[in-house]
Amino acid sequence: MEEKKKKTRAEKTSCAWVRIGALVFLLVLAITGPIWAFTLASCTSTLPCRIGQQLTHAEAQCAEGAGARSEELLHGDACTLLCDDPRKRPTIPELLCLDGNASGSEMVQCVVPEVPSGPPSLEPSFASYAITSGEPRLVCGQAERFPCEAAPGATSILVQLRFMNKDKCDEIFTECRSLNSVFTFQEFVRSEAALAYEADPNNKTLYDAAWDDPGTCTLGCFVEQFDLAQLQSMQNELTTVTNQVATAFPVPDGQLAINYCGGNPGPACIRVQGLCDPSQDGDYYKHPVCISGQAQWAKIDGSLRIRYDGDERNGQAGKWVLETDVADLLSSGYGTEIARQPTFNPTPVLGDTIWNLKCRFPSGGGGYYIQYHTRIVELVSCTCDSQIDCNGRGEAVGSKDNGPNCVCVCSPERAGDSCEIPLCQVPGVQNALQPACKEGAWIFPDATCTPDCTEGHAPSNDVFTCTSDGTFLLPLGFTCNKIWVNEEPPDEFGNTPDAYETATTTTPPECTDFDCVFHGTATGNRRADGSCECECHDGYTGPQCRSVMGDCLAPLHKNIPNSALSTCEEGTRPNLVCTARCAETYYAVPAQLECQGTSLVPEKFRCFGGPTTEMKWCQIAQISSLVFTGITFLGIAVVCYAFQRNKERPFQNFLYHDKLVESVTDVHGNYNVVRMTNGAEFHSKLPDHILGQDPRKVEVVEHSDYAETESGPRLSLEEADTRTPSARPSVAGLPGQPEPLPLTAGGGMKRGAEVILRGFAGRPELDGAHGWILDYSHESGLCEVDLEGMEILKNVPEFCLEEAEISAEAPAIMAPGPAALDTNWLVNMRDLENKVEASRQERYKQFASAAVKEETEKAERIKEALRETAPVRADLEGRMRMGLRCGDGEMLREAIAEAKELLKQKYLAIAPPASLSSLRRVMETAEARLEQFDTLKESRQRAEAYAERVRTGQAADWKMTSAELTKFVRECNPERVRAGLKAQLPVFLRTEGTRFTILHDACREACLDEPGSERAENRVEVVRLLCEARANKNAVDMQDRTPLDLALEVGGPRAKRHPSVKALRALGLRTAMEASRELRGELLQEEESEVTEDPEEPPEEPLLVDLQPDSADGPEDRPDSPEGPRSFAPPAPEASPLQPDAVHPDG
Repeated sequence: MEEKKKKTRAEKTSCAWVRIGALVFLLVLAITGPIWAFTLASCTSTLPCRIGQQLTHAEAQCAEGAGARSEELLHGDACTLLCDDPRKRPTIPELLCLDGNASGSEMVQCVVPEVPSGPPSLEPSFASYAITSGEPRLVCGQAERFPCEAAPGATSILVQLRFMNKDKCDEIFTECRSLNSVFTFQEFVRSEAALAYEADPNNKTLYDAAWDDPGTCTLGCFVEQFDLAQLQSMQNELTTVTNQVATAFPVPDGQLAINYCGGNPGPACIRVQGLCDPSQDGDYYKHPVCISGQAQWAKIDGSLRIRYDGDERNGQAGKWVLETDVADLLSSGYGTEIARQPTFNPTPVLGDTIWNLKCRFPSGGGGYYIQYHTRIVELVSCTCDSQIDCNGRGEAVGSKDNGPNCVCVCSPERAGDSCEIPLCQVPGVQNALQPACKEGAWIFPDATCTPDCTEGHAPSNDVFTCTSDGTFLLPLGFTCNKIWVNEEPPDEFGNTPDAYETATTTTPPECTDFDCVFHGTATGNRRADGSCECECHDGYTGPQCRSVMGDCLAPLHKNIPNSALSTCEEGTRPNLVCTARCAETYYAVPAQLECQGTSLVPEKFRCFGGPTTEMKWCQIAQISSLVFTGITFLGIAVVCYAFQRNKERPFQNFLYHDKLVESVTDVHGNYNVVRMTNGAEFHSKLPDHILGQDPRKVEVVEHSDYAETESGPRLSLEEADTRTPSARPSVAGLPGQPEPLPLTAGGGMKRGAEVILRGFAGRPELDGAHGWILDYSHESGLCEVDLEGMEILKNVPEFCLEEAEISAEAPAIMAPGPAALDTNWLVNMRDLENKVEASRQERYKQFASAAVKEETEKAERIKEALRETAPVRADLEGRMRMGLRCGDGEMLREAIAEAKELLKQKYLAIAPPASLSSLRRVMETAEARLEQFDTLKESRQRAEAYAERVRTGQAADWKMTSAELTKFVRECNPERVRAGLKAQLPVFLRTEGTRFTILHDACREACLDEPGSERAENRVEVVRLLCEARANKNAVDMQDRTPLDLALEVGGPRAKRHPSVKALRALGLRTAMEASRELRGELLQEEESEVTEDPEEPPEEPLLVDLQPDSADGPEDRPDSPEGPRSFAPPAPEASPLQPDAVHPDG
């Protein structure tokens, strides 16, 4: 029989590696399999559907929730569509996301549902939000804001509850109607059990069933259906009421003096933005008449106003109300509430604030329903702004401080009060007049343009119409073409070419650059519609090269977060539009940017959206699975490499105690065969301790002379406990040794034997030291030796030890080394060390007793100090608690200072923390409260100091209005005027009617002040401040009077001599005549500015006289009229003899 062929070593190795690889793969799969399964389950079909832009375009949202829920859907999610306008309904009921695709999203629209032609169903129907279960006591609260969606003439069920009796149904209906007025329908239907019990009242079983289920309570609403006559009557009444609304703030005589509200705080105009109805947004001006003791702001037409709610019963939700349907702005009556601001301040809070809105939407039948919303409404002070008032299409001129005096000067291409109407520009047409339309150079939307061509030319169309958006005129191609005349000149025979040739069709004229508006080159070909084909020049496009191409730069990627590297699909330089591009999972708003000239409108877009949480989680799970798989594979590979079995073993012969161990290769060549003293061979692995033998033994057995021992006879080994070795030596010795080395070893060391250490590796100083064997291992041949109490050595090889009792026969091999070491000095040193240690312990006991005594005395003194200061500490703690309770800062300050001084005492400072914890805790709390008190006090002092600086004019008064500044100017208050001017208040305003400037108000009564008085000085100081603020010194009013002219006119004929006039002239004020002369460059002579006196003129009376001079008689002879003010006016003729001592100022 043929012997089976054995596998080679390479084949065996290959098979082994295949098995190892399969094992590693199975282990990795077993460990990482659950993680991969979880990853696959988490990442299956998580591609979302982007529906935000589509819903925004369709003006709808998801009924499941707004915000992110209406922006995207996960796979399998559904979006129940709900239109923003309650009157409209979506074309499809819901959107379903299937692996990134929203089913039916291209058909989403919100349309007004068709009204059925037939009569409406009178059967009650359930509303989509009807309540059919729950606690009866809670249903009214849940239905508090339910609207009524019933069709005209129909009934809608809002609440239906079973197991109710009639009384309970009536109570619920009354409660729900008080909370929500739409509840106008109630129905109670008794159950079958109740009807059966009513038929058989003596049946106990039917009674129990009727008691459990009395009936069903149904509550709802209905909408009344009106005919055309009723609707027309209601519309006429509404029109009549609207026409009766007061306009433009009419104020009757006397009403302004009673309820004048000009001094109440608040801006002159408030701009409102963010209400339910955009038509309600706009400018609200401050009305001069107060309502409920506070200011009110209203639109110019009086249709809306913001007022203070003075009714304590209805103002718990906020005091500032925006209302419409106001009958009279002068009355305190209330209109229809639209919004309410939840604040109780004396003025409405400006800025972006929360308002509770009552949004009214029209419903069927001419009515409306209310929806309650909470929104952010913007209230800011009005400004005459070009961007807001003129829509950025013109320049705003004027101000809103004194009314709607802001006028828009529109750009040529815009029209309207707010420049909101775009106009079509009439193009320049060759062979046409300028402008080419008879209506002008700009045409209103949907208006017509009548072409106006020159003589001999006809327009391409009779009429051109401006598009509704004001973009261009239709039809395109406005040209004035020459009128072609087909009459040919006759030849010398008087014949025309028709006489010689057959009749032909007239060909159209050749295309020229004129057909391309000179913005391109005509190719000579014509299109199917007869127009010429053009090759446009750079910067133009379109069929006839009429559209101007822009040269815009695409937005930079770094300026738009989450955008694509190329932000525009058209490239880096779009010329017409830029289609926005965002990163994956993001969408752009707006989707397109228009290129106008060299800039995009708007300048850039924004990218919204981004990866969902599910997508991020999927990516994290995938990465974690890959990382965990790699780590597992590497870990298994490292373990296999570290713990692999080493098959290759060295073939070495060695001595183990008194036995010779030989190693040879077995018959298979795979393992080592250990043979001891000619014993039987057996397969085995070498023991672990063999590898720890001294390498010098290997050198002995591997020497070349050792080979001779193979031929000689082998001796039987003696027992392990024999100390006398065999006397037969080997025939060879160690290299370099003259004597042969015996191959028999001793029986080993015994515990307790006295030995001498020789040649211990790494410790040459211990060579020759005496010791005793503590432990000996026969397996490893290592010992544990105690060197005479000096040190205990472990793992000492047997060959480094020598028995202390040396036999008479010298050993075959004597390890070289120094002589025996005398260790008596070590014993003496140990004795001396013991004596020193005993002396040290004695001194420590003496010192320790003294320290303990000192610590005991210190503890007693601390207890005594605590006992003595206990009343003081209790008093301080009580005072600090009282100060905390009463908020007395000074008491706290004094108590804290005393407590700190007390705690600085010698023994209290080192007292245990527990004994003073209460005082320290109260003191720390008091210090914190005192710090807060000082901070508030300093803040209050700073505020008072700032208010004082504002009052004295050292700081700007940012709360002062222009009206208040004018008031302080009239009162001659330079400090307050200085504060207002520092706040940059305008000095160029004029009053209505008289057109007085602020300097007119300042100088009006200048000549009525007593010369040298404080009021006169203050007035001059006020005028100086206004002049320094660059007020117009010589502005004229409606009667062409400068401030100085007005002062002289009010002061009378002698006002020109008043000292204030000279001071005003020094400040640069002139009369109108003087100002005109200065304007013409004529310098006034100094003597001209002064008043000359006629020598022949009789002496003048004093400048200041009493309007009611003192009489020589007693007080009873004086007139009954009170004494009038001192006036800068000429005295009455009869009063001159009463003042004989009056002296003229000029002498």
